[in-house]
Amino acid sequence: MAIPSKQIGWGTESNLLWQIAKQIQYLTQVTASAGASDPFKYNTNATGIEPCLGSNTASGCYSSIGGGLGNYANNSYSNISGGRANFISGYNSTIGGGYCNTNSGLYAIIGGGASNIASCNFSTIGGGAENTASGYTATIGGGRQNTASGNRSTIGGG
Repeated sequence: MAIPSKQIGWGTESNLLWQIAKQIQYLTQVTASAGASDPFKYNTNATGIEPCLGSNTASGCYSSIGGGLGNYANNSYSNISGGRANFISGYNSTIGGGYCNTNSGLYAIIGGGASNIASCNFSTIGGGAENTASGYTATIGGGRQNTASGNRSTIGGG
């Protein structure tokens, strides 16, 4: 039985159950078709590693992706631990996990959460959703829809 692709109008608990069911459906499909004995492989230029399962791409030199689905680590020494649809283009940057986070700053870090953007060098977002750290060394601890655009600015959360 296919799981519906829409969740509009559902409550919080229904949405959570829907997300879990979709992940179980995906994992069932992947493990049923998996033939590899090793969960990781070298990327195309043999300078980083990426999971064999799912559709992750670690194309930067010495970049790595620990797991998840649809993650892209496209610059040198970048790392995505897991999650889904995360993207790194910043040198030596990290995304811990979460969903749809974008990290384009050099040495920038996003711990997790959803739809966060770290776009300047040395910027940090601990977690939360829809936060943007666009100032040099800007930090956002968490929360939702915060913007730290000034250099050396800090938002604890909220």
